[in-house]
Amino acid sequence: MDKLPASEHRTHFRFVVPSVYPVLIVHSGAKNKVVIVNEGASLRIGHSGSIASAGMYFPTGGYHEDTYSMDGWWAIAPSSSGSLSGYIVY
Repeated sequence: MDKLPASEHRTHFRFVVPSVYPVLIVHSGAKNKVVIVNEGASLRIGHSGSIASAGMYFPTGGYHEDTYSMDGWWAIAPSSSGSLSGYIVY
């Protein structure tokens, strides 16, 4: 488990993800950590610069943590809409 100082700022987000086009859920840039939780149907997520068909499978109830990159993250629902939430630590 990461131990970050209490002075860090956490910004929460929640998105409804359509099946028509990818949604940018996290912008690229300096950050310490990104946590993404899938709350709905199976989704695909990917980092900035990757194409929607190459995104990784993100199952219902899935959890993803990025503590390394400065990339942005997008999500798309393969068939019906889904939802996800999470937070960014700056």
